[in-house]
Amino acid sequence: MMILAPHQPCLSNETELVLAGGWRGSSTGGPPQVIESHQPAMAVLFVMALLGLADADGSSLLQTRYSPGESEKDLKGCLSFIHIPKTMGGSIELARLRAAGLLWTNTNYCLGRLEAAGHHREEPGAQWGTCDANIPCSHVQVNEHHGMHCSQPDLFNDTWCSAWHFPPSFDPQLVSYYADICDSFCVVRHPLDRFISQYRYWRKVAPREGPGFCSAEQLELFAMKGLAKQLNLLAEDCHLVPQVYYAFQDGNPQSKRICRHVLNMTDAAEQFPKLMQRYGLENVTLEGVHEHDPDDGCGEIAPTTKTIELVKQFYHQDYTAFGFV
Repeated sequence: MMILAPHQPCLSNETELVLAGGWRGSSTGGPPQVIESHQPAMAVLFVMALLGLADADGSSLLQTRYSPGESEKDLKGCLSFIHIPKTMGGSIELARLRAAGLLWTNTNYCLGRLEAAGHHREEPGAQWGTCDANIPCSHVQVNEHHGMHCSQPDLFNDTWCSAWHFPPSFDPQLVSYYADICDSFCVVRHPLDRFISQYRYWRKVAPREGPGFCSAEQLELFAMKGLAKQLNLLAEDCHLVPQVYYAFQDGNPQSKRICRHVLNMTDAAEQFPKLMQRYGLENVTLEGVHEHDPDDGCGEIAPTTKTIELVKQFYHQDYTAFGFV
C-alpha cells in the first residue's frame, strides 16, 4: 500500500510511517512489515496534509450531515459531472451524450476517452465523465484502448484509475476543475448497495462459475479482501473509494465542497430533471437510459452480518456525511 499514516512519535532521525491497509515502512528504507490497520481515510488525510492538500488535525475528520437546503445562488454558466463509480454514472453520461446528438457505441462510445490526450477540447461541461475531454489530472497516462488514466504518485506510486473515476480530492487540479470552472453535481448511493453493485460488476467482468460465487459467504470474502484487507485505495479502478473523496476536499464535509449539487440515487429520477432545468439542460434526460446493475446470474444476495459491519466500518464517513443508515 502506498498511502501513509502516522504510526508513533519520532524519537530519532529515522521517521517511521505506516502504510494504511497493513504495511509499515521507513523513510530510511528496509523491508516492510505487515500490521493491522483499518483507517484508510485517516491515512490519506495525513499524507494529503504533508502535501499541503489538507489539515492534519484529526478533528477535521468529524462529519457533518449534508444539507440539501443549502443556498445555491449565483449558479455558474456550465455544469460538470463528477462520476462516483457505481452510482448510475453511465446513465448520466449517456444522457448528456444523447442530448448532444451523439451515439454511444461499443467501439467508440464517447469523444473524451481517446481525445482526452490533448488532441481535442470542448467547452466546459459539454460532455461528462467518461466523455469529458477536458479532465485536467496532474499526472496522466493515455492508453489507446482504455483512455486517460490519472494518479497521484506522492500518494499511490504507480497505481492509476480512469480519469473520470479518479477522486478529485486527491488532485488539486481536479478540485479547481470541478469546483471553480463550472458548478458540478454528483450522485451518491447507500454504501452497502454500492458495494454489492461492485461485487456484481466484478462477477460480470471476471465471470466465476458455480453456486458458491452467488452465496452470501462469497460476498463476505469479497468484502474481507476488498475492504478489511485493502492494500490499495485505487483498486478496482477506484470503484471502492469512499464517496466523500468525490464530494469534499480531503474527503471532509467541513472542508471546501467540490461537488456543489449532491443527489441521492434513490430519488435521482425526480431531482435530476429539476437540476437540469436550472442550468438550461432540459434536453438532458434519463428517460430510456437508466443503468441497472449487471446481471450476474445470482439474483438477490443477502449480506451477512460480517459484510454489513465491514462496509459500515470502511465507509463510515459516507454514512455520516450523506445521512445513510
